Amino acid sequence: MVFDAAALRDGKLALRASSTAGPARKFDVPAVPATPADEHQGGALLPRALVEQAGFATAERRLYAMYRPSAGSTLGRDLAKVTRRVTVASEEGYRNVPDPGLWGWLGGALVLVVGGTLTATRLAAADMRPEQATMVAIGAPPRMMRALVAGQALYIAGLGALVGLLAGTVTGLALTRPMTTHGAGDPATIAIPWPFLAAVVVGLPVLASAAALVTRIRLPLARRLL
Repeated sequence: MVFDAAALRDGKLALRASSTAGPARKFDVPAVPATPADEHQGGALLPRALVEQAGFATAERRLYAMYRPSAGSTLGRDLAKVTRRVTVASEEGYRNVPDPGLWGWLGGALVLVVGGTLTATRLAAADMRPEQATMVAIGAPPRMMRALVAGQALYIAGLGALVGLLAGTVTGLALTRPMTTHGAGDPATIAIPWPFLAAVVVGLPVLASAAALVTRIRLPLARRLL
């Protein structure tokens, strides 16, 4: 039974068996697709008779059990007393928990995004000094000027975050398959750190806009000749 129909060719599954005693052997076995209980399940199940029929010997190497050891379980130590060749591993399933290192990258992104946004906003505000002076001359309140600068900061930071998100998504998806698949029938693992992305794409532009909003703006009085 194969849990990935894409691995089948004309109702057969191509296998490759390697050994230190000789060159690798390739052979085809009849197979049927099966739907796993877990959508991330890959691989295949082979009956022992089919493997022995191909000329290979079989031996028990791994035992799977639906058992969760307790926190103070001595199962591993007890088995080690019998033989050192036995190891125990526990798997509780994949959990999409952001890596703590991501928050370090978030701190670096905070400095770059806010600093770059404020610099770009100051340059844009410098280009708009004549317009801003005109707004002040006709009675625009200071809060309107700050709101204008904050809107520029929000636009600059938001546009940069969206472009970075699209570029990072394409790169991440392209690297996912070669880095997370381990053979035919093994699906790629795609884990999206939603809290981290929300903090970068939404939180940083809002923070940059808030920083620009509280910035004090001083405009020199401009003389207009009519």
